[in-house]
Amino acid sequence: PCHESASLGVDLNVTTMLFEASDTMFAAGTGILSTFTLEGSDINSRVVSPKPPAPFLPHNATTAGLTIIYVDTNNLSRKYKEIQSAGKAGARVNLIYWDEPGVGYVAARGRAVICGAEEAKENYWDGWDPYYPQGPATPYYALLRIEPDHLEFISSSRFQVESGRADWLPPTLVRANQTDGVERWEVAVPAPSVTPTPAPHPTPSEWVCSVCQHVYDAAKDGGGVPFEQLPDTWVCPVCGAPKSAYHKTSAGQWVHS
Repeated sequence: PCHESASLGVDLNVTTMLFEASDTMFAAGTGILSTFTLEGSDINSRVVSPKPPAPFLPHNATTAGLTIIYVDTNNLSRKYKEIQSAGKAGARVNLIYWDEPGVGYVAARGRAVICGAEEAKENYWDGWDPYYPQGPATPYYALLRIEPDHLEFISSSRFQVESGRADWLPPTLVRANQTDGVERWEVAVPAPSVTPTPAPHPTPSEWVCSVCQHVYDAAKDGGGVPFEQLPDTWVCPVCGAPKSAYHKTSAGQWVHS
């Protein structure tokens, strides 16, 4: 819904995975956000409604694609307190999107922080309106900014992306500083190459007598004439049934005409 062809990407594998992961997130709509408890000894999870991923283009996908995910929250909520407790360093979280129709998921792991008032206002999404009567001015509205640095992606049906590995690791991207000082997504676990299934060769059609099961042989039975061009007076050379008693078959199955 938010991109054009990935053919211009710097790394086609990374760019394609980012676009397909973004589309999967968009299709899923909701996600499950997991955080560490305040004690840090356990994990809490809950369903959330992330803002749809921001659009990006093929030429900047590896640097600008899926760098931020915004998730709304009530400032009295447990997750708000858990993330707030981490301070400016941010809390480690995991956000999973499940795309049921596409039989796939995106797991985005990274750093989460509480947005300031201005950022929360600027990035409010109208999909959250049912929960905040006054929109971004609602007193208890708060916004979480998640900065993913680890993406796992599977999409068995929608994009035909699966693990296909003996170790069962899913295709994975990680985001890290490169030698030029710029953060980019790169492949940590590649998606397996998909070998296109060759189109099956057409199965020759045959004309078979429905009475005696004789298969018409143009060379032997009709002087080289295709069955369709035989005169209506032609009869089966084995049982004498009329031409109309023959049916066309393909791979042994009747072909309806």
